[in-house]
Order: sequence, then structure tokens, then C-alpha cells
Amino acid sequence: MRVLAVCLPTSDASFGERVRRLVAQDRWDVQSRDGVAELQSVLRQSYPMATVVSRDGVSAGGVLRTVVLNVFRDGLPGASELRVRWAAAVYDLSGAVAYRTAARILGEGSAAESVVEQAFREVRPRDPDGLSVEAGGAAVEAASLRIANDARAARDAGPGDETSVEPTTTTAPAEASLRKGTVRRKLTERALTTLPSSQRQTLELALAEDLKVSEVAERLQTTSAAVHRHLREALLAVDEGVPPTAATTLARWRQAQRSWAELPDGDPSRAARGLEVAHAWLDYQTASGSVPREVVVLVTDADRRFVTTSGNAGQMLGRPSVVGLRIDDVTAEYARPLLPDLWAVFDETGGMQGEYDCARPTGAPVRVPFRGVWGRPLPDLQVGFLQPPVPTPIALTAPEPGGRSQ
Repeated sequence: MRVLAVCLPTSDASFGERVRRLVAQDRWDVQSRDGVAELQSVLRQSYPMATVVSRDGVSAGGVLRTVVLNVFRDGLPGASELRVRWAAAVYDLSGAVAYRTAARILGEGSAAESVVEQAFREVRPRDPDGLSVEAGGAAVEAASLRIANDARAARDAGPGDETSVEPTTTTAPAEASLRKGTVRRKLTERALTTLPSSQRQTLELALAEDLKVSEVAERLQTTSAAVHRHLREALLAVDEGVPPTAATTLARWRQAQRSWAELPDGDPSRAARGLEVAHAWLDYQTASGSVPREVVVLVTDADRRFVTTSGNAGQMLGRPSVVGLRIDDVTAEYARPLLPDLWAVFDETGGMQGEYDCARPTGAPVRVPFRGVWGRPLPDLQVGFLQPPVPTPIALTAPEPGGRSQ
């Protein structure tokens, strides 16, 4: 069993180093109250308010594989203090970005300021206990982009102007064409929910991450021609605005499964067909309501690479899209050394559950509950489910290399 010590905010370099040295002694029964109290008492010799909380980490095959220690230098903060910190951190993280986004679309001034205020009003009523700082900031930025685009569309619309997607031809669009004008007006969060997962993820990478077609193809491990096809089909689907139904997605899933099963082992097209099954399976789960809307679904291959995800994955994981990234890329740096061992256990037992320390592009990592299973929708893919963070997602800071901690 491994012990992972995480120093919470307000920690400093010397505190983090002290915690690391104590935990490295490996003489603490961190699964018992007395053992944790003993570790805490030793730590309080140098830091009188230090508080240690032991939590179960990852379990697989009915065996606890890791234990996590949450270590607070200045005592355990109260709920009201966490809410104040949350609101202030969201404003500090995303306020300026949200304003620049609105100003780029509408011009600097009161219009951009109004957009930012409206975006924060949309996000703040949500329970801060259920939204990380990074996810809250991402929600504010996304809301600012949507509100500003809607405001510009309303301002620019004249008689008979439906602000629709630019006409789509049978030729492949230019790599820059999807980042301009009326196309963006249609690609709201609501519009994206009408798309099959393969098309939605292509647009997320092309627009939200501003990648070129060749870069999108690399992330999706496909060809540029396939990316162009997905983009054309996505724009047509957004224009129609008709979401997939449970019946149509079930039929497509069954057909994809049959096509995959007909291929012999070793067939070079087996992987691509398998990915089609994964997308069809996920589309059916979404259309049929089999998975709660707040739960994140992550389909991963044997290399720990995300091959498809539900539409809410980006918000919880703090980035526009994780498709094409590996689990290692979105795991808190201090927890990555555990991944090979835990993945081997996962492969052996076929299931795992616990708490996941997720790295964000900016800000501290955040911890969310998860469970994962092998065997769905294909034997060589695994499905992970991230539950909504309950209670308050803990913003984590771990000691940096060289003895620093945040």
C-alpha cells in the first residue's frame, strides 16, 4: 500500500519538506486514528496548527492500494472560508480573460463589462461546494464567449438575417475557416449537445483549442481527410439542430459492433472500427439517459489514452478537451509515479474506484471521485466514470521538486 501526502493551500516550502520527511519514515499506521494522531502530534512540534486527515485512496479487487493524507498547515478551514476563497480565486483566475474575450468580440467598454457581469451571475448561483475553482473559471470564460457572441449576433442581425452557418460545400473547408464569423455563433454549448461524439470532439479541438486540422488529426489519431469529413458533417448537424435519439444511436451502436466483430484478429482496420463502436456506445448512453448528465464518461485504450469522452469532460477536467491526451497528462504531477502500478492492478482486476487527483493547466489540482471498469464497450477499451465532486472539491497543492510547495 502506498501513502500519498498532499499539502493543502497556505502551505510553504519548509512545511512541505517537513511533511515529506515524516511520511518517508514509513512508521505510521495511517489507516488508524491513533496512527494519524501520532503523525499529527509530531508535525505540531514545529507547526502548532498542523492538521492531518487520512482518506482512502484507490481500491481495486477489494484491496485498498493507496491512502491519501490531506495535510493543513494552519488548521482545517471552515466551509464559509472555502466559499470565500472559491469566489475570490475564480475572479482572480478568469475575470481578466473573460473581459478580454468579450472585448475582442464587442469592443472594449461597457458592453464587454456587462458580458462579464452576466457571465459571473450565471456561474455564481451554482453551489461553490460542487464546482472547482478551475471549473468555475472555465465556466465563466465559456459563458462570456457565448454571451458576447450572442450579443454580437443580435447586434449585427438585420432583416432576414438568420445568422446561420456559412454555406457548406462538398470540398474540405480551409483550416482557418471554422474560427470565423457566423460559424462560431452557432456553436454554443447547447448546439454541441446535438452532435455525435466524434463530430463534437473534432469541433472542440478545432475551435475551443484552436488547433489546425493536422493537429486535430494527430490528437484523434486519424487522418486529415477524416477530420474534414467530421467538420462538414458537424456543421450540417448543428444547422439542423436535431439531437441523436436513443433509437438511432442504438441501431448505429449495434451496426458498428457487428462490423467490428466480423474483422479477424490482427486486421489493420480493427482499431478504427473499434473506435467507431466506442463513439456509438457513448452516443447511445447520452441519448438514452443511461448515464446521469453530471457524470463524466471517459473511454480509454490500453495506452491510457482518452479515445472519446462525454461532453462535460472538459469542464470537470479544466480544459476544452482531453481526447487524445493520456491519463498521465491530466493527473496531478505528484501522483503520476503511482500510475503504472495502479494501471497494472486495474488491468488485472478489471475494476477500480477511489479518488482522482486531476491536474489543471492553471491553478492547483482538484480531487474528484471515480470508478472504472474494463470490457465496455469493447474488450480492449476501458470506461471510467468521474462523479461530481461531493463534498467541496479540494484544491490541492503538493510540494514541487526542490522542496517548494504552494
